[in-house]
Order: sequence, then C-alpha cells, then structure tokens
Amino acid sequence: SGSWTAMTSNYYPALFKGDKLEELACVLGNKVCEFSEFIQKESCSNKIRGTIAGSIGLHNSCHSFRELGINNEPIKILNQIEGLEIKEPAKGQVCCGFGGLFSFKYDQIAAAMAKSRLQQFLDLKVDLIVANDPGCIMHMRQEAKDRMIDIKIYHLVEFLVEVMNFNYKDTS
Repeated sequence: SGSWTAMTSNYYPALFKGDKLEELACVLGNKVCEFSEFIQKESCSNKIRGTIAGSIGLHNSCHSFRELGINNEPIKILNQIEGLEIKEPAKGQVCCGFGGLFSFKYDQIAAAMAKSRLQQFLDLKVDLIVANDPGCIMHMRQEAKDRMIDIKIYHLVEFLVEVMNFNYKDTS
C-alpha cells in the first residue's frame, strides 16, 4: 500500500522525534517500500511472466505518486505481461477521492471524484482497472457497485497472481 508505505517511510521519523522509539521508527521507515518499488529495487521484474489479451486502466494512488515518487514502477512490471495494453487517462495522475478520512468526512465530494475517475477509465474502454492501493480499490469498487458498472478492479498483486497463473492454496 502506498499510503502505509508513505506513512512509515515519510512520517514515522517525524512522529516519533524525541521519543524512545525514534531510532526504531527511522530504521523501519528506511526498510519499508511499496510492492512495485520492491520488485524494481530487487530487480525482479524480469521474473514476471504472464499472458492476457486485453487492456487495463492503471490507477497509481496519490500516496504512491506524490509521497513516494512512484510513477513508472507499476508500468515496468505490467509491461512484462504479454498481450496486455496499458491505458492511462489523458488527464494523467488524478485522485479517486479516497484519501483515508477524506472519503468519510466529505463523502459526496469523494463519491463524485470516484465517479469521475471511473468514467475516465470507462471512456478508454478498458477491460479492467489495476491500482496499487487498497483504499483506492475499495473506494472505486464501491462507486462501480453503486453505479451498477460491471468492471473488475484489481490490486497489482491480485492481477499478477491471476495472469501468472499462480495456484495459491490456503493452508490454514
């Protein structure tokens, strides 16, 4: 999650400044990274292989883009999937309206923002949407459900699991 990573990387050191946990907060902040960042830092994108015929709309979360500077990392990963066409709205990086408490305090504004963001992807005629933040995914899924729009919205990891044909079995 870009939001969690941004919080621990960028804000934990300041939150714990002067506290007995300050050093630990700094160590944690330096170790944490968002999934697509991790794949790139560890040079693992060449291990990603899959095939799908279709197009996706890529939604890069505000926290990932603005707080962490993540821009091309998800695209580099998705480019490893054969047959995939990645479509991004002409307006570029636009907020979906989730923003944590924002969507609860300003629910009508947040819903309008989600509606606008979904419409951008629908106008592109994408087959599905891939995002990298659970908050954005939850928010856009709810808006799609409320508008009775049948479009799948995946986390980047969920999408990769599907197109790479992982056979995950819960052993609990």
